[in-house]
Amino acid sequence: SGYNHVIALGGGEVWSWGYNHQGQLGLGHRKNVSTPAVVTELSERTCVKASCGAYHSVVVTDTGVCYAFGSNAHGQLGQGDTNERETPVVMEQLEGHHIADVACGFHHVLALVADDSLPALSSTLLQPVPDGAVFFTNGDVLTALMPAA
Repeated sequence: SGYNHVIALGGGEVWSWGYNHQGQLGLGHRKNVSTPAVVTELSERTCVKASCGAYHSVVVTDTGVCYAFGSNAHGQLGQGDTNERETPVVMEQLEGHHIADVACGFHHVLALVADDSLPALSSTLLQPVPDGAVFFTNGDVLTALMPAA
């Protein structure tokens, strides 16, 4: 769960409820929701992992595609900007890589890369560390991409 919102998976669908001021429920609006609602933008996909940050949410599909929505004040949605999203968008900086798992912090995202290549994300890419993880930053947020074992 996030700061005041919840993302849950059931039958491959994504359900969300709670506080929604930054669009972190992915429902296409910013109204708070008191009962679980299906994130219809993801209904055509089978989602297998989900995580919530303070005011953002991230889900991973069975094909390893990562979607994000909500607050993006620190670039945590991986879009190369700081615009909030009320509906799920593919994390552009992770496109082309199979994501095995994801975890959100207050204003950041950690992604576990399942393939054996790590992306050259942008000019903000920092050098790889010995275990193969790659860190990149957008503003004051540090994100780590770690190869699956």
